[in-house]
Amino acid sequence: MNPFILTLVVPLILIASNRNQPVWKELGEMVHPRGEHASAVVNGEIYVFGGIHDHRFGPPFIEKYNPKDDQWTSLGVWNNPKHHITAGTSVWKDEIWLCGGKWGNDEGGVRTVDIYNVKSNSWRKGPALPEIHWGGPAVIVDHYIHVFTGAVSKDVSSDHHFVLDLENELAGWTSKAPVPEPRVHIAGAAVSGKIYLLGGEYHHIHDGDTRTIQVYDPMTDSWDLTKSEMPIPRSHHEWSTFAYGDKIISVSGVDSANDEERGQSEILVYDTISDEWSIWNDLPFDMSSAGAKAINNQLYVFGGGFDDWLPVHGKTFVTSINLDEQ
Repeated sequence: MNPFILTLVVPLILIASNRNQPVWKELGEMVHPRGEHASAVVNGEIYVFGGIHDHRFGPPFIEKYNPKDDQWTSLGVWNNPKHHITAGTSVWKDEIWLCGGKWGNDEGGVRTVDIYNVKSNSWRKGPALPEIHWGGPAVIVDHYIHVFTGAVSKDVSSDHHFVLDLENELAGWTSKAPVPEPRVHIAGAAVSGKIYLLGGEYHHIHDGDTRTIQVYDPMTDSWDLTKSEMPIPRSHHEWSTFAYGDKIISVSGVDSANDEERGQSEILVYDTISDEWSIWNDLPFDMSSAGAKAINNQLYVFGGGFDDWLPVHGKTFVTSINLDEQ
């Protein structure tokens, strides 16, 4: 679909929904357009890995964005590029942990853990996961990394929950309380020591998206499924969901059961204290599987598809985050 047509439609949606239109500024484009890409913020810069430019493969290039000079820079090649992998909530010191993922099609899932060091621009291997894992989040709380749910094949979603002590990697992965409602393309974020899993689809055959929040408490090794549901069903938002103070922001998602217009424009905000959802604002146009990160109260959105997974783009947008404008 022509993106210029989409930008004309968006203001009508904003008026109808009675939301304030944010001021979006278009920035420099990514070196390598992609969607479903892992990204993380370290020292005020955004690092991007993997992703797709068709349904099976994606660019092997690592790239970095510096907001100070609005510059995307290629950092070389990732020799083991994968997609369906997250990184935004799995940063430990100067390293970004990429747990699982897949090569090629849905039967190409892996147990591999690849660790990227931003200072040396180098890779090392971490302890392999006990099971194939893709399409599920990895979240760090204290010095423990938690790897949750996701898929092991296109029609099987796992309830696995693996934990690794980052100060004692040699001890290997252990299993904790399994995820009550297994999902793929589910997002994860940590607030005040608890881990929130949001939405996701039942299986990778795109048989329906969900609105459920599942909250894990590492102190009690227990789950809470009593929280308010998301205002709309959403999956494929693991690359654009993150904690922001005591809130969680989900920027770009997908209604995967919709064959014609999967992409979504609504930016959702969850208040973990009041247990309330709101729709803060809208993206410049419907996007699917974009990346999004917050740096210095600025929201950066980069890459993804338009209202479907393909074709992907390399566009970058920024707007100020003011959650009082709701």
